Amino acid sequence: MKILVTGATGNVGKFVVKELLHMGEDVVAAGTNKSKLQAMFGNTIDKVILDLTDNQTFSKALENIDRVFLMRPPHLGKPDDLYPFIQVYSSYEG
Repeated sequence: MKILVTGATGNVGKFVVKELLHMGEDVVAAGTNKSKLQAMFGNTIDKVILDLTDNQTFSKALENIDRVFLMRPPHLGKPDDLYPFIQVYSSYEG
């Protein structure tokens, strides 16, 4: 099972990634800053660019994904802002 962790470089996301890896899970770290993802995780896991305000990034981020740990980024003020991504994920057949 492959798990996408959104906000993987953030305060919560980085610990979720580490714990999932410790549990032996297959993890994909998602974030908006490619160099920050690389600096934090190196070549140890797969990384993908995901901007929850840009639906053009959704399909690539969801390739071969079975589960998602979804964190609301601080700049998105309302849970409703996540609905476009949730709708794409709920119709996605990885």
